[in-house]
Amino acid sequence: MTFIPLNVLLRKYATDCGNTSRADVIRLLLRSHLLPVYRMGDEEVVLENDVKRFLTTLSSSENALREHPVEGTLFSVQTLSQIIPSDNTKIVLPGPDVRLNAAFYAGIHDLVSHAQQSFGASKLADMEFQYFPPARVQTRSISTKERAERQIDRANVIASVESSQFANTAYYMGSKRAILGFIVEAMSHLLPESGVVIDLMCGSGAASSGFCRYWPTVASDLQEFCTCLAKVQGGGFDRKRAKTVIGQIIPHAQRHVSDIMSLVGSYIEQEDAFFHSDITPELVADYQEFHKDVPTYPNMKKPLKQWDPIAEVEERKTNNKLYPYCLFTSYFANMYLGVRQCTEVDSLRYAIDQLDDDCDRNWALGALVATVSSLATAYAGHFAQPPIASLDKLTAHKVARLLEKRAYPITQEFCIRFSALAEESENAKHPIQTVAGPWENALMSCQDLLEKQQHVVVYLDAPYKREEYSRYYHVLETLVRYNYPACVGKGKIPDKRIGERLRSEFFTRNQSRMESALVKVISKTLERGWECLWSYADSGDANIAGVIDEVIRCCDCGIQSYVAPHQHKSQGGRMPKEVLEYAVFFTKK
Repeated sequence: MTFIPLNVLLRKYATDCGNTSRADVIRLLLRSHLLPVYRMGDEEVVLENDVKRFLTTLSSSENALREHPVEGTLFSVQTLSQIIPSDNTKIVLPGPDVRLNAAFYAGIHDLVSHAQQSFGASKLADMEFQYFPPARVQTRSISTKERAERQIDRANVIASVESSQFANTAYYMGSKRAILGFIVEAMSHLLPESGVVIDLMCGSGAASSGFCRYWPTVASDLQEFCTCLAKVQGGGFDRKRAKTVIGQIIPHAQRHVSDIMSLVGSYIEQEDAFFHSDITPELVADYQEFHKDVPTYPNMKKPLKQWDPIAEVEERKTNNKLYPYCLFTSYFANMYLGVRQCTEVDSLRYAIDQLDDDCDRNWALGALVATVSSLATAYAGHFAQPPIASLDKLTAHKVARLLEKRAYPITQEFCIRFSALAEESENAKHPIQTVAGPWENALMSCQDLLEKQQHVVVYLDAPYKREEYSRYYHVLETLVRYNYPACVGKGKIPDKRIGERLRSEFFTRNQSRMESALVKVISKTLERGWECLWSYADSGDANIAGVIDEVIRCCDCGIQSYVAPHQHKSQGGRMPKEVLEYAVFFTKK
């Protein structure tokens, strides 16, 4: 049996335990999010292995209570509750409604397990200390205290990652940065320091940024811009090297800007005038006309003789290295960036291609992706459609906001961000290696790369919804590929029909198809003798219990899980939504 119906479990353990019953204890564990609950059809279920883990705790606690009675009961359903995993340790928890650091929800499992193993240890003076506030630990075991301190140290390190310079970049869908402490702490229970993490669908690289603090990390994704972002969140770089690389980039970029100005300089002069003008109804009308007048690919009104973006783009479709680089100026001027900003992006992109060292080039490109993501005027944090759906709806307030953001110099922000990322890299223990997606290709590549590695855990953070990420972030992917793609619709999105955008197997309205895709990834991981940590939220389209059940049917593996509550921030500035994030381990037997 994999799952146990919750109502069956509660009936089975409706027995006395001090002044309460085991069923009451289980209810408290559920309310405190210490025992993960899943939904299978109309029924709530729990994993058998998760229950066994806590029954051991309950038995140990009963023995400890008999030998060392404490005031109250084993678990109090009032203000505080206690877990007594051994005769020398007691963990005092806050009430079930108190929100703790996300790392607590994974860390407490390991602390309880360790304390059980130290049962009967030499009894030194009692030590009481703050765990994850307001939880506290009372113990006579030095090793238990050290265990808790290591967890807290990890959580503090990850908190600094969460608040880093990169974290202040524009929002990425599905980012794990808000619960990074929970994921890293869960991973620490499974993987020794000598092990390796494969972040198989790394997205913005948030999880990789935490993993690389403790383990060698390999990041992969279907989209190239994602691996660029992951790379610049790892170790192996420093501020001094960044300064040298910036010194190599700027002369190339400045020369390129001067040359492209000869093509679009008149538009930049008009744009600069807007930056230094008061926002009046007349300026709003003039800015609307300016938007209409600046020609872009593939639709133009009246191009200047020296600037014909259609001709420039068609020529570069067969050779994207032609000078000058003009992809962003041709496609996205006055759309996601200002005209001058687009020329700066093209110039920096050209200058980065002139770097000889692959590592320098990758870091500079990652910094440029982060810069464009931060400064672009996108709709609800993504690029599926332009922020200005209709020029007729441009109000004075919207124009003021656009001009404020489009006046910001791309090159200056790039240099600041590159330097900051390089400085943060000095705090990461391991560089992040990258391999190309999709995931099946990545697993094969990693099998050769990690042939002699005994401990490998694949972290799986697959899409929760049928969101088409290649549509939402096509501007960033185009920046990396720089391949002058087709433009489809108002968002000027590459054409999926001719293979310019890859379609993920998770982009489906069919729930069973999405669940089958998840089962396939986890099964292929286990077949290689590796282990898998799958994170997923109860708000996702797939049924978590259904996926777990199917994996166990086709693979001989062990399983355990953790759960943490957190607030998920959706696109478009909507109110945060309360969700439960699950971390499910599939381990080799």
